[in-house]
Amino acid sequence: MTQNKIKANNYGDLLAQVLNMELLDFQTYGSYQGHYLAVLKEDERVHFYIGYYGSCSGCDWLEAEIDYADGTIDYKEALDYCNSQSPARFILPIGLLNDEMTRKYLTYCFSQEIGGFDEEEFKRIFDKLK
Repeated sequence: MTQNKIKANNYGDLLAQVLNMELLDFQTYGSYQGHYLAVLKEDERVHFYIGYYGSCSGCDWLEAEIDYADGTIDYKEALDYCNSQSPARFILPIGLLNDEMTRKYLTYCFSQEIGGFDEEEFKRIFDKLK
């Protein structure tokens, strides 16, 4: 990694490095394009990020910004992306994830953004947080 640059394989890596959090889970939903869900931990809080990815530099921010010569991204551009309106973000204290109504609410919210996201998918993620 060079000064003012970061190396990230996907949006989860990017968010974790720029925001200085632990990446707990990263999944993509789709094929050549679709949504991603990155789950990050900061102290006693869990951050859920939902964003969009594409298959080329014309439709994917990360593909457009990466320098393929060394696989790096400009840190300032990455910081701007992380602080933008996209990706969508949910932040919760870890203890609230034990609440059934909270889990149902998050499952509903995520399913509105991510096709095919259901209670089983949330359970898979939740089990990783234990």
